[in-house]
Amino acid sequence: MRSESDRGQSTVELALVLPAVVVVMLAITQIGLLVQAQITATHAAREIARVLAVSPGADPYSALTTATNMSADRVYLDVSISPAGLVDREIVEVSVRYEVPLVSSALSFLDGDIDVAARAAMLVEN
Repeated sequence: MRSESDRGQSTVELALVLPAVVVVMLAITQIGLLVQAQITATHAAREIARVLAVSPGADPYSALTTATNMSADRVYLDVSISPAGLVDREIVEVSVRYEVPLVSSALSFLDGDIDVAARAAMLVEN
């Protein structure tokens, strides 16, 4: 039997534990989004490098939007084409940095958006 002093104990326990459970669930969701963003950034860097290796005058942002669903206002590209040290060959290097927004303000201790980055390099085809 329950005594009168035990009434509401489970409600108090739920009120104490529920915020921690919610923060853990949000953190797990954020980690999943970060992993997805890292994979997408790596794919974007490879795809942009491939497009520029085949046709060096192509627009890297059009290759980005064709290859991925990344928001162009959160993506920063650095593209360089330089001699590869081989005879008559150049190498294209692409760096992609993507700002991943936070799932919730409950994770604001992470200090704003989180950046993921990827790099790719390919020989320019003649």
